[in-house]
Amino acid sequence: MSNSDKKQPTQTGPKSLAGKAIARRNSMKHGMRAKKLLTSFEDPKEYEDHAERIFQTLVPQDYIEEEIVHAYAYAIWSSPRGERYLQAKSTKNRYVDEETIAKKLGIKPDLLPFVPRYLCKMDYEISPERTVDGVYLYERFKELEKEIKDSDLGQWDLQKTAALYTELFDRFEQWNDEPLYCNANREIDEKWIKDPHSFWKRLEGFSCCLYFEANFMRLKPQIRVIYENEFWVNAMNASLAQGFSGHYEKTQNFAFKQLERLYAYRRLKQKSEKNGV
Repeated sequence: MSNSDKKQPTQTGPKSLAGKAIARRNSMKHGMRAKKLLTSFEDPKEYEDHAERIFQTLVPQDYIEEEIVHAYAYAIWSSPRGERYLQAKSTKNRYVDEETIAKKLGIKPDLLPFVPRYLCKMDYEISPERTVDGVYLYERFKELEKEIKDSDLGQWDLQKTAALYTELFDRFEQWNDEPLYCNANREIDEKWIKDPHSFWKRLEGFSCCLYFEANFMRLKPQIRVIYENEFWVNAMNASLAQGFSGHYEKTQNFAFKQLERLYAYRRLKQKSEKNGV
């Protein structure tokens, strides 16, 4: 068999030079920590793999976040949860859904049914152009909300509003499962004219989708922490009733504390960025 006929090995790691450098650096970091932290009968390579899985879940963005995530990873490793974490990793969605995350982000209860399904998908990407469009339309909705606040919706001139907020209403019609206009002249369907309260409720639901179009990429770091924390709260607390020692409870509480630290730190960074600091 010639060299050209030989099957080439499949590359499973990062392909770019930058990706390879990051993977090599992370491996060295996890490996050095493993040698310092583990007992003689524990396998440093297993700890490296464990730490890398945690890092891929929480994606630390700077040195402070790396230190917090390292502390969290070791707390899991050093308790009976290490084995449970590997077993339960594939079933996270059983415990954490979009509405759970949205509640933690402060979304109003009546808007939870409108939360987009991609909220639990950390590999989902919204392009910069789509984000800008979402920001613009969400701001237009907030302007409209301010205009009609405390007003009598029964007196709402919906046709006039549609002319002033053309882009918002056009996008709403694309999203809604019922037509907004009844003809090519863009006259509002009689159903909505007669029941402006129902129309406003639907428009509020649409605004929830716009909010995440505008903010999903910015909120991803926070969502990762919420996702991980809620998983442990729902899936692992029951283990305390199964006869684990006090060591288990202490390490669990310590791990939760690291997630709280990471969540608070990321919120502080977002607030600073928003204020232009």
